[in-house]
Amino acid sequence: MGEDRKKHSAASGLLITLRKLLGMTQQEFAGQVMNTAVTTIGRWETSNPPPRGEALLKLADIAGEHNQPVLAEELTILYLDEIMPRLTRNGVAHINYEAASGYILRRIDGEQDIPAAVQYLRRWADELEGMGKGKSPC
Repeated sequence: MGEDRKKHSAASGLLITLRKLLGMTQQEFAGQVMNTAVTTIGRWETSNPPPRGEALLKLADIAGEHNQPVLAEELTILYLDEIMPRLTRNGVAHINYEAASGYILRRIDGEQDIPAAVQYLRRWADELEGMGKGKSPC
């Protein structure tokens, strides 16, 4: 429960930081930025409940749009911390070879997972290097 509370406090704290960096009241932030009720922002800021899921991603996007990359990254990490434990696999990758775009995610749940994570990421790194050199995907 303590760690869950800490994550909630982190999300709420990041929201407050973002809102204050924008120089907005809760009401202004709710209506002009988030398109939600001021009561929602109030609840999020007091961790009752904190922002979660898509709201964290929206806040990360807003932070990025306002030249706050560290804040955007912290909000994105909170989102990933929320969804990664729900994955049934330890990793997921999607590469669009034609567009040279995609993502690679690998969950690590302790030191025992590090060798498998390194192997997983190394495999994808090798494939991406080959793709960058014009080689066909495996």
